[in-house]
Amino acid sequence: MKKNITLDKLTSCFLSLYVFVLLFWDYTIVFRVCTIILFVLFFLKVLSNKKIKIPKIVVFYCILTIYFIVHTYAGFTVKFSLSIDYCYTLILNSLMIFSLCNLIDSKKNFILMLKTFIFSTIICMVYFLYQSKGNFDLTVNFMIFSDYGFDHNTIPVFCGLSSGFILYLYKTKKISNKLWLMLIPLFCVYILISGARKSLILFIFTTIIYILIKDTKQKNIAKSLGKIFAFGSFAVFAYMIIMRNEYLYNAIGVRFEGFINGLGNGNYTETSAQTRDIMFQTAIKLIKQKPFIGYGLFSFSTFPGSSESWCHNTYLELIVSGGVICALIYYLPQFIDLIKLIKQKRSPIRNLFILLLIYILLVHDNLSVSYLYRPSLLLLIFIDGYIFSIKHQKKI
Repeated sequence: MKKNITLDKLTSCFLSLYVFVLLFWDYTIVFRVCTIILFVLFFLKVLSNKKIKIPKIVVFYCILTIYFIVHTYAGFTVKFSLSIDYCYTLILNSLMIFSLCNLIDSKKNFILMLKTFIFSTIICMVYFLYQSKGNFDLTVNFMIFSDYGFDHNTIPVFCGLSSGFILYLYKTKKISNKLWLMLIPLFCVYILISGARKSLILFIFTTIIYILIKDTKQKNIAKSLGKIFAFGSFAVFAYMIIMRNEYLYNAIGVRFEGFINGLGNGNYTETSAQTRDIMFQTAIKLIKQKPFIGYGLFSFSTFPGSSESWCHNTYLELIVSGGVICALIYYLPQFIDLIKLIKQKRSPIRNLFILLLIYILLVHDNLSVSYLYRPSLLLLIFIDGYIFSIKHQKKI
């Protein structure tokens, strides 16, 4: 009994540390070592409890990993060395997902990880501002052990997610101090001044969807429309300030202006939007040629028009890499969760936040590549843990 209590305490402490390491030292030896320790803890817990959980996210992600390994060794990839390197990443991610799904087995651990994510975001944000001296065009490497850094696009996504986590914790009465809520405006200001277009788009659409779902459930459509009108008026007012202020225009306005022009006439005037448009067109051409087999893991980066990078769209990247079946394997668990939540009537506030989280991930995948990105996988683990708690009638 004492051994179980000690193991549970050790697990809770390490899960908190693991979230911090994942955000700060992903892609480094520190993260790999922590993942091995995580698996050891998982193994010890299995021996102690004599039970193991194999949720669908583990099953489908392992299927995706095996598919790409077979796909690579069968010679379907155009660049074997690149594809096999990322197969190792998939294996490491599978290990992480399997371990975390079994270790996040209590409300305490779940809440602890959410709070750690929030605190890590604050540290990350402050450290970036200090190192960059407010220049959001820089990429800042994080402390020791790391050649990997965050730019102005990454941290705002963490800020948006942390805002959602705070609302979830407050609405479900896991935190009572209203000082936590003061962090949300701080995160929103950071998103605004960073000029991160995808974070701003996600923030706007998520707010609108949240208002619609929340008030529709209360059968108060007029109140819902009134809130959207008020939010829209505020957004227009903020847009006018951005376009009239030189600093805000250079940081944010020029990016939105170029993006809106591109949506209107197809001619993107801003460099980043132009590059992404070329990537999307390149991916679509490649998919038309090989829609079912693909070209291999990370193969998109080898083609002209790719800028030697990912496609910046998870749906297209998966299909280019391994065909339509890869996208089905990766997204099927999310759509199953979506259907289950829509049918579920218990805990409407909790369900609403998880629905929004799934929605955010699905929209965000149009703007980035997530199936190898561990913070996104961590969110999928949170979602899967919540669905598991509903199935077994446990509150998280």
